[in-house]
Amino acid sequence: SSVWREPAANYVSPQRFEAELDVMRRVPMAFCPSAALPDPGSYIARTSLGTPLLVVRGTDGIVRGFRNACRHRGMRLAEGEGCKRAFSCPYHACTYGLDGALRHIPAVDGFPGLDKDAHGLVPVTAHEQGGIVFITQEAPLSDGPLPDLPDLLPSDYVHFNTLEFDDKANWKLIGETSMEGYHIRALH
Repeated sequence: SSVWREPAANYVSPQRFEAELDVMRRVPMAFCPSAALPDPGSYIARTSLGTPLLVVRGTDGIVRGFRNACRHRGMRLAEGEGCKRAFSCPYHACTYGLDGALRHIPAVDGFPGLDKDAHGLVPVTAHEQGGIVFITQEAPLSDGPLPDLPDLLPSDYVHFNTLEFDDKANWKLIGETSMEGYHIRALH
């Protein structure tokens, strides 16, 4: 048997990091518990894998994901979490429905020939399974989401708090540390 020694350069290489992000954008990533989007119009806006995302429950009960950027000038449409009936751009007040469709453009005369149907929010794949909302940002690496995933959270789960923090550490180091136990005595 041999021992694998991970080159330290793999932890700090910007090129490797971009390649890893590309892979992670093509697989389903847990975004939030389903219970965090309890009602039509419930939304969460956050950056995931370097991309600002907006995930919202529609009036039909379906969770949808979009890039959190107005199609006119790229301004973010929402921050944090809440509940809205539509999303209006703070820059020029273009308004989008919960389904991502462009609903209103102020001073529409300034945009002759604009096809509103072709300028809705840019979608990302949102998939709700096992009490969790998963997002796949780009063309998936495989067919379908997570077929063998059990129900992780019960359907009557109630989301009561969100805690987010930035850990100033390399994400690979955090991931690898959680897979081994010999750090516990020294670190904890």
